[in-house]
Amino acid sequence: MKAERGFTLIEVLAALVVLALTLGGIMNAAAFYGRNAVYLQDRTLAGWVANNQMVKVQLDRTWVPEGRSNGKIEMAQREWQWEREVEETPDERLRRVTIRVRLADADDDDAWLAKLSGFFAQPIPKGAAQQAQAQRQQQQGENQGVSAGP
Repeated sequence: MKAERGFTLIEVLAALVVLALTLGGIMNAAAFYGRNAVYLQDRTLAGWVANNQMVKVQLDRTWVPEGRSNGKIEMAQREWQWEREVEETPDERLRRVTIRVRLADADDDDAWLAKLSGFFAQPIPKGAAQQAQAQRQQQQGENQGVSAGP
């Protein structure tokens, strides 16, 4: 009878160690990719919240007052905190609006997921454009009525 040869205990243990290390690395990579996917989703949603707040400023059609304001809003079944800062610019007819967004339950002041900046011009009052055009036409008419002498 021929003696059957199998794996020794040391060979089996070495194989298990290699398998455990490999599976540990795979699990670590999978966890990293999972956390990264959640982070990217949060950043995308925060960007949408920032865009929505900027559009609200744009649709308001009033001269945005300087200073800070903040609020909370729900999107995608999560609560978000936004902060709007309005600053003057060297051009007195322009203001810079910066909106930052983070999750409402974030405690860290550096946890802002999105930041969006835009510039808004001072709105023209209703009828002002028509008045300006009428004044230009009147001035052109007066200039055309004046002729140079012989």
